[in-house]
Amino acid sequence: MRVVFFVIALFWASAAEARDLSALSWLAGCWRLTDQRGAFSEVWVTPGRPVFFGYGISHATAGRDDWRQVRIEPRGEDIVLFFMPGGRGPIFYTWSEMSVRGDGGRIRFDTEDRRFPQSIIYDRIGEQLTETVIDWRGVSEDFAFTRAECPAQP
Repeated sequence: MRVVFFVIALFWASAAEARDLSALSWLAGCWRLTDQRGAFSEVWVTPGRPVFFGYGISHATAGRDDWRQVRIEPRGEDIVLFFMPGGRGPIFYTWSEMSVRGDGGRIRFDTEDRRFPQSIIYDRIGEQLTETVIDWRGVSEDFAFTRAECPAQP
């Protein structure tokens, strides 16, 4: 009986660990970018496990303002990014790579939905968070955010 309980406890612990997003704590915070493309902000909050909520607001110099809602949560053994541009969607991205460093971390999400970017990568080093968006031709665009006061507003 003890062996059965121990095996069940091991399974339960590993399943709970798979759903624990605390390894992504480096993503939390308010981030801002202003460059020739416009003013951009992203906010990531962790209201509690096992989910991260985020939103982004863009005021492009080309006159195209945009916003998006984002959520990261466990789904089975995967970590899934729900990307909702303009509140539409969601588009599902599944993590394909993740690493944690003392000064930040990196996570990459990929989708099979060809109407949207193929990959979204978040990479934090110190006080800079870079979001890289890669389209289906392999062309990438980087957004190098710096930490900002919350709430970040462009």
